[in-house]
Amino acid sequence: MSTETLVPATSGRAASGATPPPLPAQHQLRVVQDLFIRRWGEMGQVWGINRTMAEIHALLYIVGTPQCTDDVMERLHISHGNASMSLRALCDWKIVHRMHRRGKRREYFETLSDV
Repeated sequence: MSTETLVPATSGRAASGATPPPLPAQHQLRVVQDLFIRRWGEMGQVWGINRTMAEIHALLYIVGTPQCTDDVMERLHISHGNASMSLRALCDWKIVHRMHRRGKRREYFETLSDV
């Protein structure tokens, strides 16, 4: 009979087949939102809509809170001109509308909650 020594798997490397530690909830939410935004942009392109416009629409829809142009630029890594033109076109289509917050100088944008 052989005796085996069991060593706990706490050495920083997970044993093969073990699941990695869970990500923080905020990070998980961000990853899922980014995937949704990317896929919505891909679908928009297939439908003949500018990819960036579709991604902005998806961002405004998925975050659920009004975003300013700077927020959109930062999240999607796009230029100010691209963000402004896309937001203007979405407003012209009445998919997105402008809003103002009391005491703020920036314009905020939100989309309809029913796609």
